[in-house]
Amino acid sequence: MRKLTFLSLIVIILSLSFCKQEEECKPSNDFIYFQVSETGTNKIHNDSYILPIAKSDTSNLRIARALINEFENTTTRIIVGKIKKGKTPCDFPNKDLVGGKIWSWHVSEFNGFAELSTEVCDAWPTYIENNLDTWISELDGDICFWGYTVTKEIQP
Repeated sequence: MRKLTFLSLIVIILSLSFCKQEEECKPSNDFIYFQVSETGTNKIHNDSYILPIAKSDTSNLRIARALINEFENTTTRIIVGKIKKGKTPCDFPNKDLVGGKIWSWHVSEFNGFAELSTEVCDAWPTYIENNLDTWISELDGDICFWGYTVTKEIQP
């Protein structure tokens, strides 16, 4: 009887710790989240990823929203940043909202929007997923996908 009581206590404690962890791990209120996907009508890869932009970064938030509402009038379309392997532990997971995949990487640093960028950091989300270790070791996680930009603001 004592064994069962002790075992039950352990199960209860573990259950409570998992519940507590889920409650604490909600998307940060410090960020606005955007879907980044291919632009135009000739979509090749049909995938996307999620870009968090800090609420305090008002200049880049303005550009992101202009890309959604006034795409043709906005020339700074390329997202420049860095990615890291793994999921952010208590943040909105990086996923493909077009195809439904959850990526094994996330945007770890957003450096802004650019009109032009070097070709070496141009790729697409599925390519990154399939070549993640190489991309991070050779490019230090730099991204600048030419054919992708902010297409929608999303709610966590």
